[in-house]
Amino acid sequence: MSIKQLPLRGVMMLKVLYVAVWCGLLVGVGYGQTSQDQVDEVLSQRVRSVIGHLEEGVYGPATQEQIAEAEAGQLVPILEARFVTSQDADVKARVARSLMDLGEKSNAYWDFLVQQAKLAIESDAPSPRCFSSANCVSGHPAEYVAWARAHNVPEGSQAEMALYWLEGKVYLVSGDPRGIPLLREALKSPYREIVSAGADGLARAHDKDSIPLIVEACKRFHDPDEVRQIAHTLKAISTRS
Repeated sequence: MSIKQLPLRGVMMLKVLYVAVWCGLLVGVGYGQTSQDQVDEVLSQRVRSVIGHLEEGVYGPATQEQIAEAEAGQLVPILEARFVTSQDADVKARVARSLMDLGEKSNAYWDFLVQQAKLAIESDAPSPRCFSSANCVSGHPAEYVAWARAHNVPEGSQAEMALYWLEGKVYLVSGDPRGIPLLREALKSPYREIVSAGADGLARAHDKDSIPLIVEACKRFHDPDEVRQIAHTLKAISTRS
């Protein structure tokens, strides 16, 4: 596995977790007539999903004893302890997101997710990924190469690896109405995937008021494929009820 694949895997892992929880939520709230049995089943699906990610190490190393305790109903206390003790911001963010999805109400979890999302949204870094060969220099877009040189971010460094995780931080605040202002700010980012993540989050929130902002975001990108990647959310917003 190459050095560039490692952070991408982390982003995809978070997206898979997010989509799994989102789909479970849709099942639970369909048509506003959810029975208690359906609510319990949705929560049970979430718990099973989170335990699976615990086994996979998404939240950091887990022992067999911890997994057994999680399966016996001690999942939330295990995640709460991991949130307090973890020194890895990315792991801590995944833990906070999962705790919220499991129904925990502590503001500490949301505040941490907001803090992480802001780190990404307020970054002036362009995307390090080449979208097409037309503007690609040594495996990176030309604008990223210039930025990296100006900010002393060497090829393959920890600082560069961290950049691949930025879009994942934006997804942390998707799915919650409180995240809409942050997702709108994400549309102003020079980082293409952060803009796309913001637009996708706004589409999932059915935020039709953000359509003009997404249109303006598209105007800042000139490659037709880049524009298409972001603009598809406009149709998603208009067709979701």
